[in-house]
Amino acid sequence: MDNNIPDFAGAHFQEAVAGPAAGNNFTYTLPQGFRYRLKSIQMQITASAAAGARFPMVRLRNNAVYYLRLPGSFLIAATEIWYCYWAAGLQVPTLIGNLWQFNPLPIDHFMNGGAQIMSDLDGIDAGDQISSIVITFDRWVEIATPPLD
Repeated sequence: MDNNIPDFAGAHFQEAVAGPAAGNNFTYTLPQGFRYRLKSIQMQITASAAAGARFPMVRLRNNAVYYLRLPGSFLIAATEIWYCYWAAGLQVPTLIGNLWQFNPLPIDHFMNGGAQIMSDLDGIDAGDQISSIVITFDRWVEIATPPLD
């Protein structure tokens, strides 16, 4: 995405986020100068062979303050590969098969540039890998709007 080109109101974007090194969570900082409506977050979680369950979670942070925690709905066991989605408008957590989980996001959740979206895989092991990260949002040019803190 070219952040130097102004967007018309409500332009729809999907941002592919580079996966972190094994054993680490990801953090994505929204570019300054825009307002965002978060639509969805998706990621693949590959658990290592180390024993123990992992619990997927997404956290939102603004001005170094965590203000919203979005838990996943199902534990991930050793050696499992799961595709985890959080999407606006979902009513209840849903499990499809053994590898797909869908979790609700607040509808019309707005964020300012500089806010952060991050994974928080509870129980993460040094060999666990988070990949295929895609964040979908609508984006507007920010014009003298007050912060949403």
